Amino acid sequence: DRLDVTCGNAFINGTVIAGHNGQVAFGNETPASHWYTENDASLQLHEDGKFIFGGETGLPSLARVELMDTPWACSPVELIGTVYGNYDTLTMDEEGPRFLVRGGSLIDGTIDCPVDAVMFVFDKYVRPDGNYARITNVQFNSLVDAYGSLDIDNSCGFGGTFQTMSTAYAPPYDDATIRIINDTLLSGPGQLVLNWRSSNNWTIVQAHPDTPEAGLYITSDLTINASRTRFENMRVVENSGTIFFENGDNEIGAPLENYGTISAGCWGKIALLSGSEIYNHGLIEAIDGGGVQIGAVGSYWENMGTLRIDGENASANSPSVLVLGGSFGIHSIGNVERIGHNRLCISGDLDLDGEELDLDSTGTIALRNGTIRNGTITVYPDATLTFDPAFGMRGYFKDQVTINGDLAISGHTLEAQQLVMNGNLSTETDYPIQFRGYDMSLGGSANVSFVRSGIWTYDGINARDGESPGATFAVGPDVVFNTPYGIVRADNMVFEGVFLAAERPDRYGQCQLDVIDTLTNYGTIREIRTGENPGMMLINAQTLINYGTLDVESHRITVASLILAGGSVAGDYTVADGKTFGGSGTIGGTLTARPGSVISPGSSPGHLSMQNLVLDPLSTLVMEIGGTDPASYDQMLVEQTATLAGALLLSLESGYSPLPGDTAYLIARLDGDGFFDGMTEGMQILIDSMPAIITYQANWTGSALTSSWTGGNDVGVMFVPEPACSALILLGLPLLILRRRR
Repeated sequence: DRLDVTCGNAFINGTVIAGHNGQVAFGNETPASHWYTENDASLQLHEDGKFIFGGETGLPSLARVELMDTPWACSPVELIGTVYGNYDTLTMDEEGPRFLVRGGSLIDGTIDCPVDAVMFVFDKYVRPDGNYARITNVQFNSLVDAYGSLDIDNSCGFGGTFQTMSTAYAPPYDDATIRIINDTLLSGPGQLVLNWRSSNNWTIVQAHPDTPEAGLYITSDLTINASRTRFENMRVVENSGTIFFENGDNEIGAPLENYGTISAGCWGKIALLSGSEIYNHGLIEAIDGGGVQIGAVGSYWENMGTLRIDGENASANSPSVLVLGGSFGIHSIGNVERIGHNRLCISGDLDLDGEELDLDSTGTIALRNGTIRNGTITVYPDATLTFDPAFGMRGYFKDQVTINGDLAISGHTLEAQQLVMNGNLSTETDYPIQFRGYDMSLGGSANVSFVRSGIWTYDGINARDGESPGATFAVGPDVVFNTPYGIVRADNMVFEGVFLAAERPDRYGQCQLDVIDTLTNYGTIREIRTGENPGMMLINAQTLINYGTLDVESHRITVASLILAGGSVAGDYTVADGKTFGGSGTIGGTLTARPGSVISPGSSPGHLSMQNLVLDPLSTLVMEIGGTDPASYDQMLVEQTATLAGALLLSLESGYSPLPGDTAYLIARLDGDGFFDGMTEGMQILIDSMPAIITYQANWTGSALTSSWTGGNDVGVMFVPEPACSALILLGLPLLILRRRR
């Protein structure tokens, strides 16, 4: 049977007995009922009986409960109403009842138990108004178990251990929520322990919807043993006690100010501090193989205290890990203590702000999808700047980053914008360095090598950025590539360094410069032709402008146009069908023009020097004349033999109007044979409608003053009067020579 005492005010002076299977309910669930116990009152609970405390009452009412023949562990006293402590103390012992708080409230009091017994159990019951069991300004000096959800208002103290479970007694398990009403203090000297029953459930600590600006202030020891705990939707979490993440993947997602200690020691797990603002004045540490991540996307944090990575009890395969996320500056990692097996990872955005970060012999920074920008990192011997080997991720260098030391990339991809590398740079060809932006560059005194990940050749550097089409990748003058493998790709490239295609350990793979538009070389590009498997370099570009040295077999150069701009090509070079060779410079061997190819010396004008020249009958030689001074017209200077054939296309530069007798020595050669199409010895030709004659017997001495029209093997043209005067050409030839401009 059940007795309900639901009047407005109930006064109990004597004895109320809940007998066998009997229930006595004091007050309703609403605060309309008030009930009181006097000093002589006795609430006797027998086996299988039950007291239900609803309405409103005070701590003395709880103290009047006596267990008769009911075991303490089974004492069914349900608290569904509100108990006002009036700042008094309820002292209980192990023989007293255990209260099941089912949606009830404890306000302004102290619960004291001299023994470590569970005196209060909070059930997962949710009230009809959506609220949970509430604690307001209560100090628990006893062991407390809370199953399910709680509302905490203003303060909650722990003299013993206050344990929360993320679910109820048995499956199906539910998430648990602790809601903070108003600014709330969690204080010691005991501790709050967030436990768990199922790895699939969460314990959520957040502000109550009625007070979304509430803050949580922790001065006690808070141990989080839940598999998943998240602090969120609060104005701030301020810790001056100790927060220990003992297990699982946990997160403080609210703004955080730490003046105490935050420690994570769960092997292989990361505790995430992801609030929008994080300020550490105390100690944040990862210990015993655990990890802490400070900051996430959208976070800004500063460290004025100490960051510690203590891996003394960890292993090399599972070190203690500190992950730096969000946005932060160089000074935030200025005080990192490292012990034993440890790893410092960057997953956020480190702005060096133009300053220098030193990594000494104990230092290691591993990029874990992190960004370093705008500054210098000096990596001393035995220190490392690398990637987190536990994650197949990328690292990012933004703006200009200078590395003083070595950088090895293996199994990961580095994205960079302006990288100044003073040391050894190596990367695995399956994971190229990806440059991005319109001002991408590789500078410094770098020694670059690529490690082949398979028998074939893959990218070593990819400077093609789909978001910056047509961008130019610049390689500085002190950058040296010395590698047997690897492809460097770009839309446009300006190369000022040295690229040595080194001897290969086997016959597979090669180096390659793959440029969509224009490759401009001011440096040296060379194949090392030694050993059983000599170095090989492939060059692909629309236009190759060479100011420097090019020592590559011509059949491995695939360009629509090769222009020498004062540079040189070592050895022979063959111009393939449909391709153009031009400019000013030197060819160390034989220049050969295949059918359909074009040779166009000069850049209005220019001189090409070579050992030998071979022109195919279906090739074309294009030359311009801008005056009688050799500096004003194109020249081909052949040290040995020039075999002539094909078409010779001559034109006048704008502004030049030749006079009869003006002479240009176009091809100088030691020996040779052949004629250009339709241009035999002494034949009259038209150059932009101006009449001239061509000879293959001129004698170029290197100076216009001493050269002559006859007596040699060189090719020249002389302008003559209009065709009406052609009959006088041969008669007046000596006079025309004398009238030639100086």
